[in-house]
Amino acid sequence: MNYWKKVNIGDYKVYTPKIYYYFVNIYPTQSEKPDYLKTNTFWNPVPLRHINHFFPELIDSVSHLGEIKELAIVNIDNLFGNSGTTLHTDHTFGLNNRVKARLNIPILNTEGSKTCFYDIPTKYKYEVSVGGTKVWSRELENILSPVTSVEVVEPTILRISEPHIVTCISKKIPRITLTISFKDDIVRLLDE
Repeated sequence: MNYWKKVNIGDYKVYTPKIYYYFVNIYPTQSEKPDYLKTNTFWNPVPLRHINHFFPELIDSVSHLGEIKELAIVNIDNLFGNSGTTLHTDHTFGLNNRVKARLNIPILNTEGSKTCFYDIPTKYKYEVSVGGTKVWSRELENILSPVTSVEVVEPTILRISEPHIVTCISKKIPRITLTISFKDDIVRLLDE
């Protein structure tokens, strides 16, 4: 199984500063966020109508991958205490329902961080959040070894339906990426 794949989407560095500026200065206020995200600084969905207005170059650069289904800015800050995420699969609610892979584009401080994928034996139990995120105990990171890992320093498709963590080894935070799902799931590109 392929867990990740680097992809060419042209000169993405043309619009990544615009995305960062949008996130810091324009992103919808807490009152505009859906209730389930009001206390969440990690997952920041971008209204699709904002793409054309604030960073239209993005659409052209990813159009060969298909029509965008959901776009979110992922912000790892001190939320997790260890500058990383817990061992998890991505949520399955809303537009992320049945999504198995997403395109991730580096925005800020992604060098020195890794996304590590795990094959977890069924004997290890997990909890499921309201949004469908599966989360395993942090202890497993010390028991199991990753099957593969990748540093998202260029556009990368990640198989988010498989257990993974993001570890910010460099401790540079916030670590910000743009993550995009497509109406025709790009997991097909990992399976080729």
